[in-house]
Amino acid sequence: MTIYDPEAWQAFLAEIPAIKQAGLEGDALHERIEAAMAPLLEGCCETDCAQIYEEAMHRLASAGAIPADWAPAH
Repeated sequence: MTIYDPEAWQAFLAEIPAIKQAGLEGDALHERIEAAMAPLLEGCCETDCAQIYEEAMHRLASAGAIPADWAPAH
């Protein structure tokens, strides 16, 4: 069972290179990530949102878009 909208997930994945390329830091980076994740988290329960957030942060860290220590431990 998928806990997120597959189209929203693909749109998020497509944003990762742009997030990395923007070279943002601090609050600006957090705001960009929140905006990219918003469609993924829309309408989900707290447990599902936590899982989606964790996977999204791992994807961002793996791509080098965020510092590796920002990703939750797997």
